[in-house]
Amino acid sequence: MSVVYSRIQYLITEFYKATREPRQIIRIGYPLIIFLLLALPSTGYARDVFTIIILLCLWNRKHYAPSTKKLLKSPILTAGFVLIVFISLSAYWSQPPFMHSPSDQIRNGIGVFLFLIGSCLYIQQEDQGIRWLFWIIGLGLLANLLGTWIDKENLFPGDRLRGYGIVNNPILLASVAVVQIVLGLHLRFSNLRAKIAEIIMLIIALGIVLLSVSRGPIMALAAVLLIWFIFIPNIKSAHKLVIFLAICGIVSVVAYIGLGDLLAKRGASFRPIIWQETIRASQEHWLIGWGWINDFSKSLPSEMIARHTGINFVHPHSLLIGALYYGGMVGLLIHLVFFGILIWQVAQSERRGFALCLLAAIVLLTMTDTYTAVTKRDFVLLIFWLPVALLIMIRRPGFR
Repeated sequence: MSVVYSRIQYLITEFYKATREPRQIIRIGYPLIIFLLLALPSTGYARDVFTIIILLCLWNRKHYAPSTKKLLKSPILTAGFVLIVFISLSAYWSQPPFMHSPSDQIRNGIGVFLFLIGSCLYIQQEDQGIRWLFWIIGLGLLANLLGTWIDKENLFPGDRLRGYGIVNNPILLASVAVVQIVLGLHLRFSNLRAKIAEIIMLIIALGIVLLSVSRGPIMALAAVLLIWFIFIPNIKSAHKLVIFLAICGIVSVVAYIGLGDLLAKRGASFRPIIWQETIRASQEHWLIGWGWINDFSKSLPSEMIARHTGINFVHPHSLLIGALYYGGMVGLLIHLVFFGILIWQVAQSERRGFALCLLAAIVLLTMTDTYTAVTKRDFVLLIFWLPVALLIMIRRPGFR
């Protein structure tokens, strides 16, 4: 791994050189952050680069201030800011036991909002933003799996593919791959060579999702493919039939090699029991909730779930149910308003298919996993806030 670290240091040095031009700070730094988040077992390097980028942007604030002011007029960004502030400030009314301190929660909230702003600025400045993000995420996932193998960790614990670092769980790995697939399905190919390379990368991402044997990402993938199939432009009916038959063939192969049986054996992974006990516990603090620094793994609902399942769960495994538990009715309402604004943006979008795919990914990937939009668990940045940033910027002329 020392060779990898030396290469990273080289990239950071080159990044410093490139930042003499203010526009390059985000254009080079942002993809580097995404790659480091995915490729390495520790997020320390990505966080260091993130800090450097923030400082450089502040140093060049005259260049970035006008663009940032325009972004702040976006209804989605405003709703996202309110959501982040509420989750962050909930640390001050959270009920014990605690996961971390209020200052840590505030720091996490600031980091998430800065990532959202940075994502929007990157998309605003990079005309080939979707293509670059597609490749960076894909290469980051491949580097992650390679690193897991080099470290002699088991790639298939329980017959399910996983990586290390921020995607050390099969559902997390597959969720990021679904976001990559959404981007890849809506690329505009420039030439045959690029088309072949990007189709190969799409197939690899599809394989990652299927080999994870995770219901939530597979359900999200199915919804994304269905939406894409309906809205796919400039494709004749005969070609759509070929695509449909190819998808049927993939499903048949999956069933043949036994992944369907493994998926069926996993059942509902105790989600109904988790949600039932979480909703019941929410009644005790129904207005503003238990607060997002409450340690769910040591809470009464977790103890009740463990009596039924023999497993200690660390969170409610649903963003909206988590919003009710941690934020009460107020928190749930803020989340619903945020999603309502996302739906409104999708309805107004000229690129309806792409927007619907992003919305489906956000909703379905957080419906049966995650518990908060503000967390140090950095995969949430990629499966929630990155698609949100794409929806904010989807109307930008020339964005592709």
